[in-house]
Amino acid sequence: MKIKEKITLTIIVLVFIPSAFIGLIAYNEAKGRLELQNEAEREFMEHLVKGNVKVQADLVNTFHIFAADNIDVNFDVAVDKFIEYCGTFVDIDEENDELVCETGKKFNDKYYDNDLVTDIKRIVKGNTSIFIREADNTAKKISTTVTDGLYEYGYIMEDVMYNTTIENEEIYSEYTKIEGEYKTKKCQSFNDSNGRPSAVLCVGIYEGDTADRLLKKLEEVSFGNEGNIFVIGNQEGVNRGKIVYHEGHVGDTKPSGEYIENILNEKDGFIKYNLNGVEKIASFKYFEPYEWIIVAEQTFVDPNNSIKDIKNTILLSTLLFLLFATIIGAIASSKISGPIKKLNEAGKKIANNNLNTEIPKIKTNDELKDLSETLQILLDKIKSSKK
Repeated sequence: MKIKEKITLTIIVLVFIPSAFIGLIAYNEAKGRLELQNEAEREFMEHLVKGNVKVQADLVNTFHIFAADNIDVNFDVAVDKFIEYCGTFVDIDEENDELVCETGKKFNDKYYDNDLVTDIKRIVKGNTSIFIREADNTAKKISTTVTDGLYEYGYIMEDVMYNTTIENEEIYSEYTKIEGEYKTKKCQSFNDSNGRPSAVLCVGIYEGDTADRLLKKLEEVSFGNEGNIFVIGNQEGVNRGKIVYHEGHVGDTKPSGEYIENILNEKDGFIKYNLNGVEKIASFKYFEPYEWIIVAEQTFVDPNNSIKDIKNTILLSTLLFLLFATIIGAIASSKISGPIKKLNEAGKKIANNNLNTEIPKIKTNDELKDLSETLQILLDKIKSSKK
């Protein structure tokens, strides 16, 4: 191996080995710190989505409670309007199936205008009906704003409603979902002049306005740079798996993916999934009154990504150092080996009795200059001895 190659190799070794060693130490140190940091960030993201879905579930529950309170108020208004029309008691004309009020007003849609139920519906925005007690322990609908279908005029009250309102003289309340709309039906009985329950007022009030306000409130919700809230329905045969709310858009589009089916089946929990090549984490909570599943979703940052980036950076830096050392080694070895090569060639010419050989002048103040001067002295002495 020639001196030039030895010098180049020596410089490369002296640069590469320390660089690689320092890089390995830096990588292991950074890896340990990043693993701890990323684990903390991952736990923070999980707590974030879990906490956020709880906040949104509480928000939905608050609106639902507000809706229930609003229904109670509207029902109280309906009862007050009934008393305003009829007075403190109502009797029944069994022969004509008529409700005869203390005020003298009579109600049966066959013979009279249904102005009472119409007026109540106008105020509370819900269908209204009046039932009268019959002799065979049943109650028949004789005035209503429902004009078609099963529940129109003449409908016989269900047993559970009859037992609650007439037999037990309690307020009947029923929360129902009809074609995806949420409605509360409330019924209250009124006594006749003998103090016996004889008529029942029923009002069905939809929560549509409240649900719309809730969805508008959800539009204001955001968390993190890559987080969002969406709501999917879980009412079988109506809206199961369909979007109730997602980033301000409500529609029937059914989101695809196995993760949606897992959410629908589990109802409450935490899940990790891949969506179009992006890792996601989500926490979800079931809200039974509306049969909604509220989902808080966040893009998941893989802790290994940062470690891979650092590893690649250190590897690239080491390769650049190696390239730099090779170039510097080549330049340095050329500056050293070049003069030696010239001196070597001059020595060979002198050995071949070429006394006219010109000894290279070395300008550096080192051993090469001393060697050049020594060769010159040797050449001069050889020339003198030949004379």
